[in-house]
Amino acid sequence: MSARSPATKTACDGCKIRKIRCRDGHPCQGCRNSRIKCTYLRAQKPRGPQRLRFATQYLIDQVQREVAAQPSQDPILSSESQGTGITSQVPAVGRSNDL
Repeated sequence: MSARSPATKTACDGCKIRKIRCRDGHPCQGCRNSRIKCTYLRAQKPRGPQRLRFATQYLIDQVQREVAAQPSQDPILSSESQGTGITSQVPAVGRSNDL
């Protein structure tokens, strides 16, 4: 069994830029091998979607319009009883019909 060194929770600036595994304390092995300064100065970028996708926004708008048009009925129950699901009415995003 080989003794593996534990990976750090966040990569140092040099390893993050070069997209290599950061391990073995401070200075890390990657920075020692490259003879560069091992720093943790860069702020982590926010992750995740920046805005809603078109199809998601379309579904939200459609449900809100249905609720506004029929405030006395539950929109989920009324669409299931009619046999027309909301997902079947979503336009194809990114597809071209001109094949």
